[in-house]
Amino acid sequence: MFIFLRLLLAHFIGDYPLQINKVYALKFRGLIGVIPHALIVTSCFVVFSWPYLNQPLLWKFILFLGIIHLIQDWLKVRIGAIRPGNYFWFYILDQLLHIGAISLLFKTNLKNLPPPVANGNFLITLYNNNTLILYLIALIIASYNGLYMITNFKKTFLKKNGMYKPFDKWFGIIERGIILSLFFAGWKFLLFLPVTFLLRPLACHTICKRIKSEERFKETPEMVYSWVIAITTGIIFYFILHSPYFQR
Repeated sequence: MFIFLRLLLAHFIGDYPLQINKVYALKFRGLIGVIPHALIVTSCFVVFSWPYLNQPLLWKFILFLGIIHLIQDWLKVRIGAIRPGNYFWFYILDQLLHIGAISLLFKTNLKNLPPPVANGNFLITLYNNNTLILYLIALIIASYNGLYMITNFKKTFLKKNGMYKPFDKWFGIIERGIILSLFFAGWKFLLFLPVTFLLRPLACHTICKRIKSEERFKETPEMVYSWVIAITTGIIFYFILHSPYFQR
């Protein structure tokens, strides 16, 4: 489980924050265009496995994940072009398959890799912090994944354009990140949860008057989409955090 969580975090970082618009656009140029994204994700796997890079099996597994990611994303683009309209389900299936590929680690001896000995090393101490790793995973799921969940849901079921202007996009990401963080800060901080529901209305009466945000930013469904994803993610990871594995 130890190295699995690090590889999972690496996947999410490579697939979300580091998949900038230019990298994403390249994927529509065919298999060659997917290579930059696959290399970024593979590099993340290497970085987040750095204490174990002396393990030949780990290098083979990372190479396997990189190739699988390359082929899978290429197929996703191809199938998406042939059968448009199922954006939400393609998105969910895509992420489940990525996570499934990483889960094959449990079929290898890599699952038994022990945490590296810190010996006062600050970086290794951070690396060994399961709570921090779990928080970062949950943060990306709530914020970035939440963005794509909402956009693909609207495109598939509501037949609406799910794309957002920069302000709307980043406000939603930050909003969900704040809500998610309260669940990791401790149950006492959850008392501030109702306050977070005022962030969007407050922004509507202040910042939105100075910039050109979209009208839907003020709509109740937009608020509900964001809150539901953030709170659901927070509840799920709250129970994971307090499970026997993380309480040992």
